[in-house]
Amino acid sequence: YTGTEEDWNSITIESGNERLYDSDVKIHYNSKLPDSEKQSEYQFFNMPLTWSKAKEYCEALNGHLAVITSVDEQMYIDEQIPNIPKNCYWIGAYLENDEWKWITDEPFEYNNWGINMPDNNHGVETYAHMYGKDWFGGAGNKYRGEWNDASDAGAGYANGFYDQDNFGFICEWEDGDREFTDI
Repeated sequence: YTGTEEDWNSITIESGNERLYDSDVKIHYNSKLPDSEKQSEYQFFNMPLTWSKAKEYCEALNGHLAVITSVDEQMYIDEQIPNIPKNCYWIGAYLENDEWKWITDEPFEYNNWGINMPDNNHGVETYAHMYGKDWFGGAGNKYRGEWNDASDAGAGYANGFYDQDNFGFICEWEDGDREFTDI
């Protein structure tokens, strides 16, 4: 798609019970890790949902929020980021009892936290997102692909970059659980 960011966000298509945005990006990832046969498909959604609602949405589509368990998987997803319009995208990590966990119960061994993150600012930042854009200013530089923690509705209390309207989310389907059709 070759249009402005405003064009991307204004075009929607109804498909069954899903509301798909023309700018939603579908990507396929085949893991080549020695101890893994993981084959996943991802879709970046540009709907400004809370982390909880994004989790429900992915689950309603027989998937889950993206679980990124290796640097190879992170790098593959990072390669897709320049083509997406939102500042931040929810992923499937959350804080529980001072421990970060994946929604799939996979071990939380890999992370890509930004500098000095996670920090659980205001004691309410218990959900992870990945930056979709570089941002220079405020409390430091943020780089596309790095992770940060935020409250369920984003972190608009920090500044407008983190307003909920600037969030999307990434769904993941493993081992062919979903077939994509082109928009």
